[in-house]
Amino acid sequence: MKKLSSYYGDTQAPPAPTDDLIVRPDILRATFQVQLLGAFASQEALARLQQESEQLRRKLREATSAEVTLKMTGVLLSAAPMKRLRIPEDDDEARTGVAGTLEFALPTSLDFWARSARMAALGRTLNELSADERKVRGQPAYSFTPPTALVAEPEQHRAELLRRFVSRVQEFSAVASTAEAPLRVVDCTAPGPVIQTPISIESVGLSLLFSYRLDAPH
Repeated sequence: MKKLSSYYGDTQAPPAPTDDLIVRPDILRATFQVQLLGAFASQEALARLQQESEQLRRKLREATSAEVTLKMTGVLLSAAPMKRLRIPEDDDEARTGVAGTLEFALPTSLDFWARSARMAALGRTLNELSADERKVRGQPAYSFTPPTALVAEPEQHRAELLRRFVSRVQEFSAVASTAEAPLRVVDCTAPGPVIQTPISIESVGLSLLFSYRLDAPH
């Protein structure tokens, strides 16, 4: 039986760049798949998967006492073989499934122990749902990625990240410049989306990737 496991302590966290903005995460996010084994694509199979997905959301909400957002992201459709004579064994490898993302509220007002309790309840429930790995035709099979603590709206911190970037560039150019050769930013590409680096259940690093060049004006 395969179990989900994650460590949420700073001692095993990836090193955060020095220009990151460190904030408290406000959601737990995990991806999932649910498949009907031995079922080819059909309206009945998709209707069953819709019911299973809604039941999954309700079970997780009850287990964690948290608001759960379910976002569907993909579908796996297994077509029936084109044969005149079809035998039962043809259905053994058939499967129709859907994939999605689960997000659980993790209010910043919760202290460390309350946040840890929510993470533990979530992990325990996901393990229970994915524990049965028997291939039973017509029954749903669940799989999950380990939940990660993140920020729901990282773009809300873009202005502060830009301010920090400009401040650091100004500080560096002031130190490296001379009166005869002042340095200025002469080439800078627009940054992409805000990047999140999970650190622990208490902190997430946010950063922007810049490409720029300092030079003395001619």
